[in-house]
Amino acid sequence: MQAHFDPPAWLEVLGWVSLAPAGAPAIIADIGLRGARQRMWIMHVV
Repeated sequence: MQAHFDPPAWLEVLGWVSLAPAGAPAIIADIGLRGARQRMWIMHVV
């Protein structure tokens, strides 16, 4: 059985920092250009 491997903290930060610029334009384009809105108000919070 292999031991659990925890990646270095800087690698986890790098991953989150790279996901933000990748996901934000997709969400902005979906809402801004297509006008896509959620039907349930709670989904805006989520």
